[in-house]
Amino acid sequence: MGEETDWEAREAAVRAGLAPLHFLLGDWEGAGSSHGEPATGSLVARLTLADTFLEVTEQHFDAAGQADHADRTVYHYDPREGRLKVHHFMVPAWVVERVVLPFDDEPGVSWGAGPFDPRVELRPDGPDGLRVEVLMPFTAGPTVTMRYRRRRSPTG
Repeated sequence: MGEETDWEAREAAVRAGLAPLHFLLGDWEGAGSSHGEPATGSLVARLTLADTFLEVTEQHFDAAGQADHADRTVYHYDPREGRLKVHHFMVPAWVVERVVLPFDDEPGVSWGAGPFDPRVELRPDGPDGLRVEVLMPFTAGPTVTMRYRRRRSPTG
């Protein structure tokens, strides 16, 4: 790797850096709308690789039960930069990396690249819920709004 690294300190920093995302952990099911149409969905979020990455898989289904959307996000904390990042994988073979920013005035996070890319917002929704919204540029209101309820807790 070419550089001296205190791996124990790095692991501790990475785990602490992921803590603001722990509200996502669990197995979720929900409903909402996607591009103006009713949708149902599932979302599974789990820590992986010695609890140093957070992997989230989400799938949406249209009113007929057909798969409408699938993506995977892998969150990690970069201790050198002191910030959370996400790698977003989406059908068909779309991959981007974005910086994850906490909200200033409420729990949750958002990520997106700027005024011409979609912005994803994730928030706790009540004591055992999760709200996911996608805001497209130049569009009033969210294009996707999904409200999830936990099927299973992070520990099973």
